[in-house]
Amino acid sequence: MTKFFKHIGLFLLVTFVITESLSRLCIDGYYFKAIDTHQITSKPQQPDYLFIGSSRVAAAISPTIITQTRPNSLAINAGRGYTTGGIHYQAIKQHLKLNKHYLKNTKVFLELPGYSVYDTNFNTSKFRLFENKGEESMSHLILPYIDHRSLIELLKESTNSKSAKFNLVMQYCFSSYRTLPFIKEQINRRLQKWLTKPKKETLTATGGIKNNAHKVAKQKALRIANKQLKDSLQGSILSHKKLDKSMLFELNKLITSHGGQLYLFKMPLHSIQNKINLTNRNKKNAIIFNHWLKTNKIPLINPNHFKFSDIDFPDMWHLSMSKRTEFTAQILEELNTL
Repeated sequence: MTKFFKHIGLFLLVTFVITESLSRLCIDGYYFKAIDTHQITSKPQQPDYLFIGSSRVAAAISPTIITQTRPNSLAINAGRGYTTGGIHYQAIKQHLKLNKHYLKNTKVFLELPGYSVYDTNFNTSKFRLFENKGEESMSHLILPYIDHRSLIELLKESTNSKSAKFNLVMQYCFSSYRTLPFIKEQINRRLQKWLTKPKKETLTATGGIKNNAHKVAKQKALRIANKQLKDSLQGSILSHKKLDKSMLFELNKLITSHGGQLYLFKMPLHSIQNKINLTNRNKKNAIIFNHWLKTNKIPLINPNHFKFSDIDFPDMWHLSMSKRTEFTAQILEELNTL
C-alpha cells in the first residue's frame, strides 16, 4: 500500500513539473502580452503619449489616430478594466527601473470620470488590487509590474483581503495556476465564435472589454451607479489636504520628477453614470478639485466640442467604436490649445 501511494505521489509530481514547464515555455508569453497594457514585457519603448486608466480609456482612445496625425510619435493606450491606480503606479515605476528616461518629455493622460475618484490615500492604494464582494479578484493584473521584493512589500502594505493576497502569491509562483483561467477563456471565446452567428462589434475589443456581455454590463452599470449616487450623498467634501495625500498627487510627482507631464481629460459618460457628478456635493467638489489641479499645474482637458448621447454607450460603460476616432481627435485638438 505504501508503495502504491509513493507511485501516485511520484506520478502527480512528474505531471506537475511537466505541466508547469510547458506553461512557462509555451503559454506565459501569450498570457503576459494579453494582460500587460503598459507593454513592459515586450521591448520597452519611450512613449510620446501614454494613456492610463480603466477600460473606458481603452474604449475611447485610438493610438492609431495619434500616430497617423503625429508621425514618428509613439502612443500607448494602457487603459484596462479593473486596473487600479496602484497598478498603473507600479507599472510606471517598473518602466523607470528599466529606463530612468522612460518619461522624459512624455505626455501622460489620465481619465477624469468624476471629481471624487482620486482622493484615495496613497499609502492605502499604492498596491491596491481590484476586489469587490461577489466578484473575482483581479490580482493577476499587477503581475507584469512586480518582482519578489515588491511582492513582499505588497503583502505587508496592501489593504486587500488575505484570499486576494494568497491568490496573487500562487499566480506569481506558479505559471500553470495563473494561465489555466486564461486558457479556458481563450477556448470559450473561440468556441463561441465558431458556434454563434457573428455580430457586428460596437466596442473595441481591447482592455478587457467584451462585446458579448452588454446585458450583464448594463445591469452592473445601473447597480453601481445607484450605489455610488447613494454613497456620494453621504460623503465628505474634498479638501486640498486630502488631495495632497492622494494617489493622484504621488502619481503626478513621479511623472514630473522624471521629465513628463500629467494631463487629466474629461471622460464622456452615459447619463446613468454621470448622475453622481450632478449632485450638489460633487459640484462643490469640482470647484475644489479644479483649483487643486491649477495649484499643482496639472492641465485638465475638457473636449467641449465632442458631441455624444446615451446611444453612444452600447453597454452603458464604454464609448462606442464609431465615436473613438472623433474623441481622440478632440483630445489632440484641445491639447494644442494648452
